[in-house]
Amino acid sequence: MTADLKVWTAMGWGIRMKQREGKRLALQAVILKALAHPIRLAIIEFLAKGEKSVPGIVEYVGTSPSNISKHLSVMKNVGILSDRKVRIPVKISTKSC
Repeated sequence: MTADLKVWTAMGWGIRMKQREGKRLALQAVILKALAHPIRLAIIEFLAKGEKSVPGIVEYVGTSPSNISKHLSVMKNVGILSDRKVRIPVKISTKSC
């Protein structure tokens, strides 16, 4: 359970909802929070066209590699993205559910 999900449930939100439904909505809120940045939305839009390398994402978005790395990390931590190492560079894609 992510920290945001723990806070959501600890605060008692959704007490009248079924527990499963509350957890589902909390997870959706965590995912939406992870997407709530223009750079992250640009990355998702770019990855919708298929798997890309980190240098390709950097070039598309037009920001520094370290900035892209931070944004990719946020989205990987909530399960939106996956990566695979194919020598160098690492290939990034949206995660299949």
